[in-house]
Amino acid sequence: MKQETIKFEFREANNRESYIVGDSNINAIKWIDKYPYWQSSGLIIEGPKSSGKSHLVSVWQKKSNCSIYSSEQIDNEVINTNDNRNIAIENFENIKNYEFLLHLLNYKKEKKLKYLLTTSNNIIALNINLQDIKSRLLELPKVKITLPSDELLEGLIIKLLKDKGLIITNKLVSYVIARIERSYEAVNLFIQDLNNISLEKKKKISISLIKELIDKKYRLNG
Repeated sequence: MKQETIKFEFREANNRESYIVGDSNINAIKWIDKYPYWQSSGLIIEGPKSSGKSHLVSVWQKKSNCSIYSSEQIDNEVINTNDNRNIAIENFENIKNYEFLLHLLNYKKEKKLKYLLTTSNNIIALNINLQDIKSRLLELPKVKITLPSDELLEGLIIKLLKDKGLIITNKLVSYVIARIERSYEAVNLFIQDLNNISLEKKKKISISLIKELIDKKYRLNG
């Protein structure tokens, strides 16, 4: 029986329809879908690296017309605090300038604007030395993205390959999931490496190419 092959056009998909939903992240996307009917001033999304937090920020930006800032921009105070827009701050755990952050969040709350914060860490575990901002953050609703199921990883692999315009078969997707670490970060790194090796060798994705990469860098112990 001929193996079904899936072929995709090259494009990066960060809209609501392309967000892969499973038990591990359904609560996060439900919160994004609820906007603008948030009762709180903001929301914190906690999740492992490469678990789709930036994708959620992109979806929320389209709904809320928010400005998106990095932790570095907050630390360096290079943003306009009087900007009358909702805001999203990514990688919140890296922020050091809590005084400026407090001023920014106070302004947004005063103007009845909303903010979305994402982090790879548990907020409670962060060493926040400013009690006012710590209390503010602990009061916010928090939603966690947990470890993915095999079904979600399968959908994620297909999406990432689709974004890169690569060709894959359903059989190869299952082969990969069974042989690499079951985490968002590992899958993202694997697809990036697979794309690079495919371009470097000028070869289509095949079982031999995938096996070569897994044996070289991703094989699980045991």
